[in-house]
Amino acid sequence: MLANRVGLADEETLAARQFRSSDEKRAALLAFLRKVIAGKDFVAYDDIAAVRQAGYCDGQIAEAIGYI
Repeated sequence: MLANRVGLADEETLAARQFRSSDEKRAALLAFLRKVIAGKDFVAYDDIAAVRQAGYCDGQIAEAIGYI
């Protein structure tokens, strides 16, 4: 499983599938991705700004969206 290869424990993987994480940075990305899915690929600028503020660059955000 890809998640295990990047160092996520099984519990973290299961939580991520429910858009939850105990890690603040990951939680911000998961919240953003949930909005992308719910918004049919439309998100507000504030949503993008929030995930950037959490520490993700545009390339990482695009890559995460690509996995949806």
